[in-house]
Amino acid sequence: MRLLKPHWVTHGKTSKTGPFLRPIYTLDIHPDGKRLATGGLTDGGGLIILWDMALIRNPSLEKSSTSQRLFQMDNHQACVNCVRWSPTGRWLASGGMDRVVMIWIKTSTGARASAIFGAIEKMKFTEHWRCSTVLRHHTGGTSFVRFYRF
Repeated sequence: MRLLKPHWVTHGKTSKTGPFLRPIYTLDIHPDGKRLATGGLTDGGGLIILWDMALIRNPSLEKSSTSQRLFQMDNHQACVNCVRWSPTGRWLASGGMDRVVMIWIKTSTGARASAIFGAIEKMKFTEHWRCSTVLRHHTGGTSFVRFYRF
């Protein structure tokens, strides 16, 4: 699959003097092709954003929709180096320089991401995800995560 990054797929915000963008270090497309997860850096630490792939695949929809971000998680204390969907797409794993791996699961209750390390700004999202598992005590930053079937 070839993916062209739209101008609005960013980690950061635009100020009066121009964009204040942070790097995106990792991305992964959901197995059903409907979501894109990006991971990187923000002012306070790590950031994961889930994007609507329909708007990326069909730019004509982009002009009429304001819900590009499906959800945003800022629970990592440091840069997010890797995001990876499980083969079924039920879970999303993230790892970063804070030596923590987090496993995320979609919720139907409208709950916000659990504030393990950070707190999400109050934004309205079309999806809701929470951190279901935290794997700690890695000896260094995490640069790769993967789901294995047993």
